[in-house]
Amino acid sequence: MRFVLVIALSGGTAFADDALHARVEAEAEKTWLDIDPVFAPQLEGLTVGEREVVEKRYKLDRKTVLRLELDQWTNQGDRALPALDVRAQGWHASVRISRDLGFATLSLGASLADIDSQFGFGRYYEIGASLLRTVELSNGRKAWYGLTAGRRKWLVDDDQQPPAGEANAMQLMFVFGFTF
Repeated sequence: MRFVLVIALSGGTAFADDALHARVEAEAEKTWLDIDPVFAPQLEGLTVGEREVVEKRYKLDRKTVLRLELDQWTNQGDRALPALDVRAQGWHASVRISRDLGFATLSLGASLADIDSQFGFGRYYEIGASLLRTVELSNGRKAWYGLTAGRRKWLVDDDQQPPAGEANAMQLMFVFGFTF
């Protein structure tokens, strides 16, 4: 008794997988991990009740992104309820350029901000830089680590001091984090 094994091969036109193509494009357009190089001032309070952010991103080339942002915020809350934080309001305008260096992402930024609270008011500028590396872990988890450096300078006259509790400052931070 003989067995005959027949294998049929069929040829056809190869089509690109639209889902794969869309995923590759989404990965190419993915947002950058942004870490501010300077902590927020104490005058901003602990919570922000309302925030309006206008952000524009411009892709300068395959590895460079320019981001312009205007953030207007208030923690006034609902006046019918007791306040959860010190009443304050302000705005923050910033520009940031990020470049993928292959092994890490370099970000340079500058901003101008204004704060008005019951404990003080003022305007300041910040400049900073960060070098961050993102690592893909198992199951879609990510980890990142890096170094950030920044400087905040309050815009006051020579004979004045920054608002109470605030100071002109420079910060150097090592950052580490992961998703789980």
